Amino acid sequence: MLASFSGEWPKNTVSWDGGGSSGELVASAEAVKAALVQLGIPAASMRTVGLGALDPVVPDSDLRNRWKNRRVEMVLDKDSD
Repeated sequence: MLASFSGEWPKNTVSWDGGGSSGELVASAEAVKAALVQLGIPAASMRTVGLGALDPVVPDSDLRNRWKNRRVEMVLDKDSD
């Protein structure tokens, strides 16, 4: 599905955002990007962002919430043209 997306909207960029309080999440976002490159999606059409604890889904107040905040999100960055 993402491979066809890449062909349909070649001027757009997909951002893989790793959220949470750990550097592991940046590595998770990088792993998603690497897997998609292996499937033929151009690396130049994707970027990774480490959000760290800047954008939590829920307050990072206990272990359960910290797990909820550990995620990789796909964000479509539309071209301004």
